[in-house]
Amino acid sequence: MMFRRWRVPLTIVVIVVAFAAVLAWVLLIKHVRPETVPPWISATGSFATCIGVAVAVFTFRSQRRSQLEDQACQVRLLRTWFMPGPRHEGRLTWWMMVENRSDESVYDVHVMAVRAVVEDDGSPVWLRPIKFTPLGTQTLVTGDRPVAPQVKAGATEEFQWAMDADQTRHSNRSVVRYQMTVMDAKGRMWLVSDDYEPEKVKRPVRPPHRQLRT
Repeated sequence: MMFRRWRVPLTIVVIVVAFAAVLAWVLLIKHVRPETVPPWISATGSFATCIGVAVAVFTFRSQRRSQLEDQACQVRLLRTWFMPGPRHEGRLTWWMMVENRSDESVYDVHVMAVRAVVEDDGSPVWLRPIKFTPLGTQTLVTGDRPVAPQVKAGATEEFQWAMDADQTRHSNRSVVRYQMTVMDAKGRMWLVSDDYEPEKVKRPVRPPHRQLRT
């Protein structure tokens, strides 16, 4: 972190010192006539300006990347794991556990896709959210919404999943195990895919034809 903080000032100092050294070399060692120096200085100044712009762009991108890394700290503290559930229609179901190990709540946790093995020696398939509701001696199985409005600090949210009969609707997905969106305590939205680094995303915008007109 300290190196990042001092890298840009050091780069500027190096450029200035190098420019001064070259100018001294031209004037004192090469004995260049003073009247030919201004055009040379002008050209060198243009070159130095280009270097300065490049350094500024690099600094902006580096700082932005560092800010994103800092902003994602809370979402990185979300822990996700799976546990096998009861069989449904002869296949395994899975519990997906999302634990918030940060010091603040996260919001609008929405699991968009889950993929797992549901049969012995089978290949991973796409799952759908389900809910088991006991009714006397029977159990009602219904669809569910894999959404948690809030997961408090230290709490764990559970989602249950079973094989989706329509596998074709997941053909455009590329995740290995799961994908979800979550809003951190500062109101920023993040996309979490498997164990990769969280990606900052924008919240969905209402389509123009559905926006309120004033």
